[in-house]
Amino acid sequence: MNPSYDVIFVGAGIINRSSAYQVVRKVLRVVILESGSIGDGPTGKSLAMGLNWVTPLA
Repeated sequence: MNPSYDVIFVGAGIINRSSAYQVVRKVLRVVILESGSIGDGPTGKSLAMGLNWVTPLA
C-alpha cells in the first residue's frame, strides 16, 4: 500500500513541527521528513521544544 499525505514538511524543526501539529488538528494527513536525527539541528540544540510527540517512521 502506498501512503498518501495532504501535507509534507521537510525538516523537523520547531516551525515545521508546530505547523504540522496545527494541520493534524484539522484532520489532514501529515508527514515530516528529516534527513538527520530528530533534534539534531538548531531547534534541538536550543532545547526550544521537547521531542515527546514525534514518532520516527524508521
